Amino acid sequence: MPMLFKKLFYLLLPISSLLYAMSMEETVALGLTYNQQLQSADLQISLADEQKRESASRHFGKIEAVANYSHYNTPRTLFPLTPAAIATGASKIATTQDLFSAGIHYQASLFSGYELQDTEAVAELQRKIASLKYRLAREELIFTIRSAYIDALGAQANAKAWEHYSEAMETLYSATKRMVSLGKKAEVELLKVDAERLGSETNAELFAAQRESMVGLLTVLTGGTRPLIPLEDIPIVPSLQSLRDAASSSRIQINDLLIDQTEKNEHKSHASSLPQAGIEGYYGYSFGPNDPTNPYSGNWEHQELWNIGLNLQWNILDFGTSSAKQQQARILKIQQKHSKAHTVLQVEQDRREGTISFNTAKRRYELAKKEYALAQKTEEIETLRYQEGEISMNDFLLQKAKTQMILSEMLSSRYALLKAYYILEYLYEQGDTQ
Repeated sequence: MPMLFKKLFYLLLPISSLLYAMSMEETVALGLTYNQQLQSADLQISLADEQKRESASRHFGKIEAVANYSHYNTPRTLFPLTPAAIATGASKIATTQDLFSAGIHYQASLFSGYELQDTEAVAELQRKIASLKYRLAREELIFTIRSAYIDALGAQANAKAWEHYSEAMETLYSATKRMVSLGKKAEVELLKVDAERLGSETNAELFAAQRESMVGLLTVLTGGTRPLIPLEDIPIVPSLQSLRDAASSSRIQINDLLIDQTEKNEHKSHASSLPQAGIEGYYGYSFGPNDPTNPYSGNWEHQELWNIGLNLQWNILDFGTSSAKQQQARILKIQQKHSKAHTVLQVEQDRREGTISFNTAKRRYELAKKEYALAQKTEEIETLRYQEGEISMNDFLLQKAKTQMILSEMLSSRYALLKAYYILEYLYEQGDTQ
């Protein structure tokens, strides 16, 4: 890539950013609105609400419209006969071979061994779990967007730093080339400078490519929009005190709810061992044409029918099916308790490691700032010495290039510190302000 083209590229880069500039918090807000995975997690809450509504409605049973048609080879009465009905005159009783019936059927459970109550309680727990998972999904998305944003901003800053370094190397290369042509330097010196120049140009291109990659990731995270990286800096991170005060963890809360869920399922597994009671009722009509043997052959008749009843059943022996279900539920409860213990340890370890990483990144950044301040002061001194003719242009340009490299390292450490803070913010679930 010709140097002139590169200069134009890096000149236009901030201009294009200004046209579509979007702050980090604006990018986060865009992701929270349009990210498809987060929308899917939100739908899980709605799904859990409907499952809870379904469980609650089962207490009231169900009403069904029923209809039936049967053709018989011999006539049938439209309703069951009693001796009193026969005594009134058997010839008056409607009979048919084409029997129709239609009516309303109602069925409900009066006692299910607490299965319905436990099912409703499990549905409520699932709703709470879905809400916590949605909260975690928001926290994860916020962290991922901020992390990609910082990586893009860091890549952009490093690309500029390496571009400045490349410019210094370009000037040094031209000066060395002249000195080689005059016989004041060996050819190998020119090769060294050329290699350094090409290396710096490659680094600048790599950082520019990394920036575009992070912008592409932000495009995915924000649901298909294309937020470019603005030029404004991100303020340095606040204190860790607010994060240390936030001791709760959605991951642990989810494990607690899962334990409650397994306990409810264990209790529900005993339902099949308890008596089951229900109520059932029917209201409808039977009708059809009188058959040829009837004195009123061909005439349509109908008869009102209704009934209501109670039923009771009790599983006396199922050859171990119920006990096996109960044991499975106990095992699942024990597994979930082990899972919670592991989650507690993992959350504590993650936060401990995150704090250590943050403190380490902070020390590295403070050291990098001092090194950069020293490099700037050294460059000022070397500039004066060069202007007074005490050092050569080569020494002056080398110091200038060194300053740019230290600047790149300081920028990297600064963005690493920001990223370490946002990791901690994610681990303490403090990134979501809503």
